Amino acid sequence: MVRKTVLFLKVINALTFTFQSANARVFVAQTTNNATVKSNGSCVYLRSGPSRSSRAITCLPPNTPVIVRNLNAKGFSQVSAKDKIGYIFNDLLAAAAPSNNRNPQALAPKPESPTAQAKSDPVKPESTSLTDDLVAPSTTVTGKQNVCLGKNTNQTKLTFYNSDPSSYKSAAEASMEGGSKTRFGELLNSVEQAVKNGRPVSLAMDYTGAFGKKCNQKERRCTLLIHAPGFDNEYPTYAKRFPNLPKDTFIGIVEDTGGAFKGKGTSKIDLAVRNRNLANGGSRKINTKTKLSFTQINNPCGQSSKARSCKVDGIRIEDSCQVAQNRTPAAEPAGTAIAQSDAAY
Repeated sequence: MVRKTVLFLKVINALTFTFQSANARVFVAQTTNNATVKSNGSCVYLRSGPSRSSRAITCLPPNTPVIVRNLNAKGFSQVSAKDKIGYIFNDLLAAAAPSNNRNPQALAPKPESPTAQAKSDPVKPESTSLTDDLVAPSTTVTGKQNVCLGKNTNQTKLTFYNSDPSSYKSAAEASMEGGSKTRFGELLNSVEQAVKNGRPVSLAMDYTGAFGKKCNQKERRCTLLIHAPGFDNEYPTYAKRFPNLPKDTFIGIVEDTGGAFKGKGTSKIDLAVRNRNLANGGSRKINTKTKLSFTQINNPCGQSSKARSCKVDGIRIEDSCQVAQNRTPAAEPAGTAIAQSDAAY
């Protein structure tokens, strides 16, 4: 009996390993799927590199089985899941139940080489809060609700204006639409152009009063996350271009105005488009009959005029709020995510 017990313990020791993360000790069993995603119901980001500033490849639901490939000193583990390879914060991994794997050593993670670590993202202080990599499960969101959980909802009325002068049919239309430049003299960035250049969309709002003085000045421009039900249907190319933004949302920057906005505060927003029919009240898939919601978000480029050139992909919504509903991450060609991860890290 003693001999059988000792043999059993040896087998258990051979099937398991432990590793230290920056914030917690995680115990992972050596099995075919040797770990699972651990969360309180939220999905967890699988990132392209060992940093929360790295691109999110996809979002894995709770209890998704993963295989740990490498351990990283920054508090992340390189894992493979659903035919993709990426990094997950160690504290969001849990041990999987043991299986009858006949070759446990074949799955043992290998420490990253110095060369691989040198190619990784620069070491940055990581927040101890897990909410950065947790995304709330999808819920039903209406226009009057805010996609940013824990934030005050700002109610607004959304309209559209045409920033393409070549499509104007009359001097009156040209006067009403205002041309192709912001109130500061730069070219407006329409939704259609944002899909191509990856920058925030130009917004026209009040420039007077408390909001205008804070958010619509040449060197003081606010970046907004606006939730407009039906936006993804109206602009599927935008939804595909920015799959990590919340569902039916877009990111805009306040940098234009007009007589209709003076004194209106946050109650009215005009969105720059290059679509005459949309601007003139044509068939719309966006629900503009009800008041919509928006939240001011942090822009890594600050609030100066440089903010208009900041790439949307580099704006982390998690820095400002926890979102209530997400777009489905865009599908990538087979092998793309794996090739990018292997080449870069």
